[in-house]
Amino acid sequence: MVARMARAGSLAPDSFINPSLPLYGQWPALWIQTRAADAGWLHGAAADPLVVGRALSALAGSLAVYVLGLAGMRIERGLGLLASGLLAIAPGVVNLCHFATPEPWLLLGAAATLLCALDHLGGRRSAAALGVVLGLTAATKYTAAALAVPCLMAVWQRPAAGERSRREWMWFAGAGALVLIVGILLASAPGESLAVRLRLPDARLLRPEHAEGFVRSMAIAGLVAGVALSALAAGARQRERWALRLARTEVLVLAATAALAFAMATPFALLRPRSFLSDLAFNQQTRHEYKGLVGASTSLVPYLGLVADALTGPVAVAAGLGALVALGRAVRKDGAALVLLAAAVSPYLLVASSGHRAMRFLVPALPAAAALAALALRAVPAPRLRAPLVALVLARAALGAALVLRLFFVDSRLLAARWIEANVPARDAVDLIANNPGYGPALPPGRMRIVPTLSREMAPPDRFREAAAAYPREAAPWVVLAAAYYERFLDHPEQVPERAAFFRDLLEGRAGFEVAARFRQSGWRRPPAEFLDPEVVVLRKTAEPPAQLPTR
Repeated sequence: MVARMARAGSLAPDSFINPSLPLYGQWPALWIQTRAADAGWLHGAAADPLVVGRALSALAGSLAVYVLGLAGMRIERGLGLLASGLLAIAPGVVNLCHFATPEPWLLLGAAATLLCALDHLGGRRSAAALGVVLGLTAATKYTAAALAVPCLMAVWQRPAAGERSRREWMWFAGAGALVLIVGILLASAPGESLAVRLRLPDARLLRPEHAEGFVRSMAIAGLVAGVALSALAAGARQRERWALRLARTEVLVLAATAALAFAMATPFALLRPRSFLSDLAFNQQTRHEYKGLVGASTSLVPYLGLVADALTGPVAVAAGLGALVALGRAVRKDGAALVLLAAAVSPYLLVASSGHRAMRFLVPALPAAAALAALALRAVPAPRLRAPLVALVLARAALGAALVLRLFFVDSRLLAARWIEANVPARDAVDLIANNPGYGPALPPGRMRIVPTLSREMAPPDRFREAAAAYPREAAPWVVLAAAYYERFLDHPEQVPERAAFFRDLLEGRAGFEVAARFRQSGWRRPPAEFLDPEVVVLRKTAEPPAQLPTR
């Protein structure tokens, strides 16, 4: 998307599925690259926008490691170096920082938010500065909103400077009234009108009931927030101790500056509010349903496994023990420990409350998790035990990172492309059944075609059955299947029986096809990774197929 924006000289994003700050962070470099390539100064890989995007992702990840080191120093002397080292060699971080996606930018923002929250707690940063960093981080990916929790912890625990105004409650009363009005409007006719107007270019992606549910959830959030702010105002007016501790002007400053920073980093959300809200509604829908496939309602336990995948098992265990250490310190009124604990737990709970599972969704929790792991390792009392334990944990993480780097050189798509070049006659066509050409091997232009209808996730069932029945007679001599596409259907056969039956028949050698080759690393040398080494299956057409594929 950003490459097209830079070539056109436009700042308008195609969508708001993700916020815009990572796009604008890459835009100047891509604009220069595009102009230099058009002038003939750059050729080959130097003119590839992905090279620039990946280089900037690596830079953002490196800065995140440095910033986490600074944050660790705020918590405990000597903690920063170990925390930054654990983050730098975490396999999930190494994996994601090799791709031009928003996650490395989010990683940097999460580390910066943690640092600024600790600085605010220590009196080094204002609430306004903390709000700006939080808003910019939220402008990298919406899940960063969970980092508002550690920011609030820092604000509430910081000692008040000077005498507080006795009319401070009035600001909360005004904010509560405003939010209540918005909630009431969304819960009534204006909200119903808004829900009707929320739609995506492909109307099947956002169903009306989900648009209505999104507006309803905004209304509920507005009403709850309005009541809470009003209750705080009432308590503060009566000089209740609990309310005076929470109803601090800095809370409103934090919220206002965060909202302003987000709006400045994603300005077209204000210029195209209906598109922005439509994409937010789609994002909410995908927390439990993605393109017609419904998953589990929550993923609290599976996400623990994803934490171990991202950090390695030993580091994840250390992070869990570090959470207990931080909790113990927080009970003893250690504010920095509470901020660190909240920075790890709140993003985890946000993403784990969804059925949509992916390692990359954990990114906002990873800097704090690495710091918690370092905290646990440094808490080992015996130096003779601590040093070898730290060395073993670091060595395991480094091995995981090295194995992830290895996958870039033995990726299934690279091996499949080499196999096809060596074993498939140049005159033979090759079909790819996948919704994205990136899921398959890279072949010379014109050599491979993406099969229509069968490669569409949202194709109507009757259309899919018709195309599946005709495909064995129309297929090319060679067919490539990508697990990154077909596995979702095999995982939910009861929801999409026609797709599950079609791919099962192909993979099991029915309907005139047989498996010629499979490509994917296995065993201990294949660490869990995203975007890397999806299984690729090459099928050979062996005989005239039957008149009708089994549909079962």
